[in-house]
Amino acid sequence: MPKNLELTEAEHEKILGLRLGDSSLNKIVKILKLPKTTVYDTIRSYENAESLESAPRSGHPNALNVSEQKSLKEIANKLIKACQGGLSMHI
Repeated sequence: MPKNLELTEAEHEKILGLRLGDSSLNKIVKILKLPKTTVYDTIRSYENAESLESAPRSGHPNALNVSEQKSLKEIANKLIKACQGGLSMHI
């Protein structure tokens, strides 16, 4: 697994399912082909009753929220269609 990628919810569930099925840490690592520390940390966070969701990442916040992004895409699509319509008249 490439470095610095988060586990998906499905991967979390696979790890915990195998662990609850009495699979050893090494067996889970071999089956899922994940780093041993990743599997160990996932199991440990579950046993400590922490949330299984990944922690929010620090960094620059998004400039637009989801609804603003959707509106911007709609406007861009309308402009593209309008430009394409104008180009077809000149050809």
